[in-house]
Amino acid sequence: MMLKKYLIILLLGACWPMSYAFGEELTEVSQGFEITVNINTASAEEMATLLQGIGLQKAQAIVEYREQNGA
Repeated sequence: MMLKKYLIILLLGACWPMSYAFGEELTEVSQGFEITVNINTASAEEMATLLQGIGLQKAQAIVEYREQNGA
């Protein structure tokens, strides 16, 4: 039984980082509408407007990072 628990934990631990590697779009739910923003192509203004918790400064930092390091 303990071996089964350890195997499940190991499997989840191995799969969890992969979800970040393939997740290039952020989804926000606002007033019943689902909004999807691709942070690899969206402008700073789009990100600041559409994503809660992301202000213009943070959005500009994301765009600068993207320009320097690629999508």
